[in-house]
Amino acid sequence: MKAAAPTLRQQAALSVQEERVRALLLKRGELSDETITYEDLEALGFRSFSDILPLLERLEEADLAHQLDQEDVKAFAPIQLPSSDDEIIEDP
Repeated sequence: MKAAAPTLRQQAALSVQEERVRALLLKRGELSDETITYEDLEALGFRSFSDILPLLERLEEADLAHQLDQEDVKAFAPIQLPSSDDEIIEDP
């Protein structure tokens, strides 16, 4: 039964670009217009932070990221998924 249950990542049904943005978010711990570099954007195939904003918002909708409460900047941080080694405890 455990094998039949979809993983959180499968439930989110992320695109390749969303996975790449999520990987960068996990690596950095936070992404905003102030923290992302041109090299990061180029590696992702984008020109500006505003180009990846819809992908970050999609990750937020999928409960894989959350928007940080900052006044002047839109910033996002990852929500850590449980590792596949963690056991799921079910009530009998």
